[in-house]
Amino acid sequence: MIRAVAFDLDGTLIDSMDAIVDSVFYAFDQAGRQRPPRVVVTKTIGKPLEEKFAQLAPGCDVEQYVQWYRTHYKETAAEKTVLMPGTRELLAVLSKADIRIGFATAKKREMAEMLLAHLGVLSYFTCRIGPAEVTFPKPHPEAVLQCATQLGVPPEELAYVGDMQYDIEAAQRAGAISIAVSTGFVDRETLAACNPDAVFEHLNDVQHYILARL
Repeated sequence: MIRAVAFDLDGTLIDSMDAIVDSVFYAFDQAGRQRPPRVVVTKTIGKPLEEKFAQLAPGCDVEQYVQWYRTHYKETAAEKTVLMPGTRELLAVLSKADIRIGFATAKKREMAEMLLAHLGVLSYFTCRIGPAEVTFPKPHPEAVLQCATQLGVPPEELAYVGDMQYDIEAAQRAGAISIAVSTGFVDRETLAACNPDAVFEHLNDVQHYILARL
């Protein structure tokens, strides 16, 4: 039985790739450092910013890069971020079915809330978890477990939906139902190899899967 659903955001419910990549490039430009290839940047999406820049620019002043990134992202993200196809319908249908909804993301909670409000869907989320709300980032299960607690269900009655391998691992380690979507940055075959409870190519399929398990 599924009584609550929590989502990753980037690559799952929202398409913010251009905003993220442009903000990473801005940080490198401010540092006077050569930009990494776009494909290298996209592979770090979903990781905490500190981890992202430590990987992309070894030896850099990570906190300075994070500050540059956040300044640029805050100014440009809204105009460069859109909902993934099917997001609005999925949230509306789940809400109508009295399913409790939350998010757990590596994006700062305040920024996630700003973007979701701009896109007109923030009111669906009663549980909102960003990096400041946890001690350990995904794939640690803490964020998923917090979602279950805040949404008032045991982990086994929570579905966690994400587009990357560590989303699946976090859900599995928490004892939640893991649903993977290939809407973001990892292909279906790679996600399936992680053995989630289900893997889909479209959010419409997620909707049908959840409604069949109420």
